Amino acid sequence: LYERLRSKLIKEHYSIEAFSPSVESAIANIHTKRPDLVLLDIQLQGLLNGIQLGEKLTSTYQIPFFYLSEHSGETILKEASKKTSPATFLIKSKSHKNDSQILTSIQLALLNEERDRVINKEGVFVLEKFLESGEPGEKTKKKLLLFKDIVFIETGSTLNKKNHIIFHTMYRNKNENLNLRISLSEFKTYLPDYFLQIHQSYLINLNCLQGKLNDNYLYIDIHGEMTELKIGKNYIQEVKEILTKRFGLS
Repeated sequence: LYERLRSKLIKEHYSIEAFSPSVESAIANIHTKRPDLVLLDIQLQGLLNGIQLGEKLTSTYQIPFFYLSEHSGETILKEASKKTSPATFLIKSKSHKNDSQILTSIQLALLNEERDRVINKEGVFVLEKFLESGEPGEKTKKKLLLFKDIVFIETGSTLNKKNHIIFHTMYRNKNENLNLRISLSEFKTYLPDYFLQIHQSYLINLNCLQGKLNDNYLYIDIHGEMTELKIGKNYIQEVKEILTKRFGLS
């Protein structure tokens, strides 16, 4: 199961650390390189089990984890839920059918952890270029992007980058593709209230707005270059009311 998941996760740009058969080896690996998420079995080698490691992950290391185990009895589940706080509890299977469920659980756990890191903060760490297939994320340079410096955000569909968002900033660099692998609707929940959605594909920063409203389009001036953003029909009434009230745009 480890090798099967490892292969799938690498294709999804995740970096996978070595398998740890015991609590002691897991802790040693954590001290060497702190992981973002741990997949944890109940039954481990040695005197300590996965639930005891889960307690340490929560209290000592504050690392998110979820159980992936063959042990699913009521007693085990009660002990695990009482003593630890896993993101979820999945049943280990030899079938490939639950691989997609495991991948989804990993993505959700990491997104929740990311939300906890960026909420009430001033910015978010983004990638400076798009990852190629099979390229591990830690080899791609990241930078802190302040929310106040974002002019607008769009989905990656225009560049055939599904499930990505692209950031356009006050400091335009045409050689950069500042991006994050997340949906626009999910990322919207992280943002300050001065961001406004004008289309299913666009979010704008009202504090950076320098442009004009014309029919169903918003024209934004970024360093002398005019960018045209279409206002979605489901957003147009609200957008026009907010922009007219706040800026008197016409």
